[in-house]
Amino acid sequence: MSGANLDVLDIWRDVLRQWEAVGNSLGGDAMMTAEFSQAMNQAANVSMAAQGLFAQTFSKYLAAMNLPTRVDVSALADRLGAIEARLDEIHLMLDGRQSGEAPSERRGKPTRNRRPPSAGDVAPERP
Repeated sequence: MSGANLDVLDIWRDVLRQWEAVGNSLGGDAMMTAEFSQAMNQAANVSMAAQGLFAQTFSKYLAAMNLPTRVDVSALADRLGAIEARLDEIHLMLDGRQSGEAPSERRGKPTRNRRPPSAGDVAPERP
């Protein structure tokens, strides 16, 4: 009985292999035609148009409900990141002042004379 089962399974496996080979052959031949290429191009264009229409309709729907779109949330996240970066810069500047270091960006300009610079020889900054 087990020999009969193996023969049936081998036959089934062989049929599936042949069916797959024929299907791949027909599919490969069909994909090489200009008509198939045109049909796929049209399908892609229709899909892109549907996605655009959906996005436009959905954004109008969200605007009517006074809710942000994905673009709005992304822009808000970018602005929040910039604010956080600026706050980090301010914290670093304040930490530098507390430790007694003069920030390198706030140094005064040297005076215009022929003497070598001294510690108190700094021109006032102009706004």
